[in-house]
Amino acid sequence: MKRHALLLTAALSTAALFASVNDSLQLHYTFQSVTGSTITDVTGNGYNGSLKNGATIGTFQSQGMLHLGTANGYLDLGASTGELINSLNDFTIATYLYLDPAQTISGNGYFAWAFSTREACTQTSGRYIAYRVNQQRYAQSTGGWGNEVVAVSLNKTAEQGRWHHVVVSQTGSTVTLFIDGVAVKTANASRKPSDIGSATTYNWLGRAPFNGDAYLKGATYSDFRIYNRALSTEELSTFTPTLNALNYAYDSLAVEAAKTTLSFIGLDSLRYNLFLPATTGDNVALTWSSSNQAVLSNSGVVTRPAADQPAVSLTLTATLSSGQYQTTKSFAVTVLPALDDAAAVAEDLTNLSLNTSRRYYLGHIELPSQGFEGSQFSWVSEAPTYLTQSGEIIKLPGQSEGVKTVKLTATATKGSASATKEFLIQINPDEGYSAYLFVYFTGNAAYTQENIFYALSEDGYNYKTLNGGNYVVKADTISDMNGVRDPHILRGHDGNYYMVVTDMRSSLGWTSNHGIVLMKSPDLIHWQHSAIDIKALYPAFSTINRAWAPQTYYDEQAGKYMVYFSMKTSESGSYDRIYYAYANADFTGLEAAPQILFDNGASTIDGDIVYRDGTYHLFFKTEDAADKGYKKAVSNRLTGGYTLVDRYLDQTNDAVEGACVFKLNNQDTYILMYDVYTSGRYEFTESSDLETFTLVSSGVSMDFTPRHGTVIGLTPAEARRLADQWGDSGLVSLPRQLLKPATEALGNPLSCTLYTLSGRQRSINDHLPAGLYLLRKLYASGAVVTEKIAVSEAY
Repeated sequence: MKRHALLLTAALSTAALFASVNDSLQLHYTFQSVTGSTITDVTGNGYNGSLKNGATIGTFQSQGMLHLGTANGYLDLGASTGELINSLNDFTIATYLYLDPAQTISGNGYFAWAFSTREACTQTSGRYIAYRVNQQRYAQSTGGWGNEVVAVSLNKTAEQGRWHHVVVSQTGSTVTLFIDGVAVKTANASRKPSDIGSATTYNWLGRAPFNGDAYLKGATYSDFRIYNRALSTEELSTFTPTLNALNYAYDSLAVEAAKTTLSFIGLDSLRYNLFLPATTGDNVALTWSSSNQAVLSNSGVVTRPAADQPAVSLTLTATLSSGQYQTTKSFAVTVLPALDDAAAVAEDLTNLSLNTSRRYYLGHIELPSQGFEGSQFSWVSEAPTYLTQSGEIIKLPGQSEGVKTVKLTATATKGSASATKEFLIQINPDEGYSAYLFVYFTGNAAYTQENIFYALSEDGYNYKTLNGGNYVVKADTISDMNGVRDPHILRGHDGNYYMVVTDMRSSLGWTSNHGIVLMKSPDLIHWQHSAIDIKALYPAFSTINRAWAPQTYYDEQAGKYMVYFSMKTSESGSYDRIYYAYANADFTGLEAAPQILFDNGASTIDGDIVYRDGTYHLFFKTEDAADKGYKKAVSNRLTGGYTLVDRYLDQTNDAVEGACVFKLNNQDTYILMYDVYTSGRYEFTESSDLETFTLVSSGVSMDFTPRHGTVIGLTPAEARRLADQWGDSGLVSLPRQLLKPATEALGNPLSCTLYTLSGRQRSINDHLPAGLYLLRKLYASGAVVTEKIAVSEAY
C-alpha cells in the first residue's frame, strides 16, 4: 500500500501544480479547506459551498472527499456561483465521482451537478445546465424541461462501485463528455451557459432542479473544478494518475475486507460439495484452486474416499481481486471417507426431519427420497385417505372432529441395511369456507367511487362484483367526510364481522382527513357505524392531516380488537407512522389515544398484520421511497418490537399501494395482492412461508377495477346470502371438490343436493323454472361430484 500512497500523493501534487499555474480555473473544491459546513473555493474567487442535509467531508489517502450520504445530502455552491455560470461561453466542469453500488440510479433525478434559475423548474419555466448520471447526460434549457436541449447523452446509467473522472467540456458549439480522460461522446451544443441570460440562483452537487426527483444518494466527490475554457486531452490526462491511485486504494480496501470475511464451516470434516462463489457483494472477483482435484475440484465438487480408506487432507486457495489489486487466502480441508451402509442409513435417518410442530391444510408436504449418505427413502401413511404416501394432503377432518394426527413412516435403505423413523403429522379440520369476499373502493371520484363495494370469488383469484358493480354501503351514510377509502374486513371471534375504513374525500386533498370509521355487522349486510375524529378527540393529535388505511386485529391475550393505521401531522419533518389503539367493547370508539406501533424512520402506510407460527408479520408500504413498494417487519408480540426485514416483497418495478395478505381457504398458501395504481391493475403473488413471494402470472381476473381492499373467506351460506341480497354473481359457492373418477366407478350416490348456478340450495319439491342447475352427489368413498343439469320446462 505504501507505493500506491506515494503514487497518489505525487499525482495530487502534479494536479495541484497544474491548477496553480492555470488562470482559467475559476472554481476549485479540494474538500479539504472547510470551516464548519462551509467548503472553501481554493482559487480565492469566493465561490464557497455549503453542506446540506447531512452531507459530510472526509479524507482518504490525503485526498479530500465530499460524501453526500443517504439522507438527501447535497452541496449548495451558493448564489454567487451563478454569476460564474452566466459568464461562461467555453467551459470545463470536472470531478472525480464514486457512485455507491448499493443505491439505485435509475429513474427521475440523480444529478451529479445542476445550475438553475429556479429551485423547481417546470415544463416551461426555469433555465439551467445540468449533468445526470442515470443517462450520463448533459442538457441545457432556456425555459423548463419542455425546452430542454440534450447536448450529449450516453443513454445508460453510469458505472457504480468505481471511481471515474467525469468531465463535460464545451468549446464553441461543440460539447464533449470525457470519462477517465477519454472522449466518449461529442455533439453539437446549440446553447452556451451564458445563454441562460442571468445568474443561476440554485447551484448544487447531488440535487435535481425539479420537484420529486431523486437525490444522488451515497455519491462521493473529489476535486471538483470549473474552468472558463475547454481543457485539452493532454491536460485532462494529468488527472489519470490520481484516478488510478484512488481506484487501487478502494480496490485494496474492498479486497482485504472480503478476505477477512471469507470463511467456511466444517472444512475439518468435509462430506459434501462446497459452494465456491465467483464474486462478493463488493464486486470482488474470486477464483479457486484445490491441491487435490481428485478429491475436491476447483468448482467445489467433493469425491470422498471409499469407506475403508483414510480421510484426505488438502489445501483450497482463493484468489481475490478487484481492478489491479489481488491477494490470496488458503483453507485447510479434510475430506472424510464414505460411510458403510449401516452407518449411512443411521446418519441419514438422524438428519431426516419434517416440520411436525405445525398444522397442515390441503397441500403438499415435501418428502425427501434420498439422504445425503445415499440412503433411499420410502414412505407409508397410516391414513392415505387424508395423507398420501407421496405427501399430498387430500382430505381434511370435519370441523367437529378437530385436528387429526396421521403417522407417517420413513424407511431408509442402502444395500442390505434398513431402518425406519416415524413422524406425526397434524392436519387441521376443514375451515368451512368455500368462497371469498373482496371489499374495496374504486377510485377518487367523489360520491361515486369512494364508497364500499363487494365482489365474490370461488378460488381467491377470479372475482365478480356484486350489486351490478354499484356500492353496497354509501359513504355519506357512515362518514363525516362523505367519502371512504381503504376498507378492511375481519371475521370476528364472536361471530360478528368488523370493518374499518379511511374517512376521506380525496377531492379535498391528500392532507385533508383526520378520522376513520368503525363498523360492525352480524351478517355482512347491515352495519352499525361510528365516525372517529382523531384530531378532535385527542389533543396530542390536534395537528394530524391524514389518518390512513385502518385495519383491525383481534388481540387474544387482551381479549379486545386492536385498530391500527398510519398518521402524519402538519408539523415540519413529520412523516407517516403506524399507530394502534384498542376499540371499546361495542366497537363504537377507541379506548384511549393511539400509540406508536411501528416507526420505520420514514413514511410508512398501509399496514397489514398476519400471524403465522408464533410470529406477527407487519406488511407495509414504503411511502417516501423513490421505488415505492412493500416490505415487512416481524415481532413475537402484536403491539410492538417489530424488526424490519429490509427487502421488497412485491414483484413489480411499478409503484404499488393498498396491499392485502390473505390465506387461501383450507390451504397453506398466502396471497399478497396489491394495487399497481399507475397501471390500473391488481397484481397477485403467492407464498407458502410469508418470506418469498412469486408472481401469479396468469389465472387472475376481475370484472371491475378495484382500489385498496381486503379479502376474507366465506362459508357457502354466507356467499349465498350475499348473492341473494345483491344479485346473482355468476359464481358457484360450493364446498371444495376433489377430482375423482367417473361416477360410474363410484356406485350409487348416498345423497344428492340441488343448487342454482349462484350456489343457492333448492329442493325438487320447489317450483323450478326451466334452466341450468347443479346437482351435487356424495358417494360412500367420500368423493363429491357436481354435475350441471338442464331442466327443460318448469314444474
